[in-house]
Amino acid sequence: TDVVPRIVGEIRHWRDDVSAVLLGLPLDRLPAGTALVRGRLPAPGASHELVVGAALARRLALDVGSRLPPFYRNDAGERVSTVVGVFGSDLPVWSGHLVLTSLETAATVFAQRGLASSLQVTAPRAAREDVRRAIARLAALGPDDGHGPVRARVLTREDAGALLPAQVLQREGVFTLHWLLAFAV
Repeated sequence: TDVVPRIVGEIRHWRDDVSAVLLGLPLDRLPAGTALVRGRLPAPGASHELVVGAALARRLALDVGSRLPPFYRNDAGERVSTVVGVFGSDLPVWSGHLVLTSLETAATVFAQRGLASSLQVTAPRAAREDVRRAIARLAALGPDDGHGPVRARVLTREDAGALLPAQVLQREGVFTLHWLLAFAV
């Protein structure tokens, strides 16, 4: 019934060598409810606007309005980013080292124009197994780049829940955030 492209990847703050998970979503699909953040969510048409997790904001002394020097390098050039929001610390997932932005900004950061690292597929419960099999049968999702074709790997929310470590709520580790974001957002 729905497919949402996402770009999820690790970034490192150059000065403090702090790692975080960058999550890019289409702006019309960003989590609703600005009550979750101080400030606001990235605006349509705005580039390099970020919402950061509370722990990351504390660690890097960031707040709404803070400007971040370039934290990535690629052929598209480096850009200064602006913190437009901070997730509340009372929410375990969002209070970690997470950076939420638009799909377009994430594509620029990771030099992945026109690509997504994952697709969140929504289907009625009765059709999930059929959808899962249909996706798994796809020959390839992208061209062979010398490492083999890009193939789909399908996990249901239940599968992902079984894979998550019990310590997910300890709010630490980029690995844990990658799992949580890739399968639960």
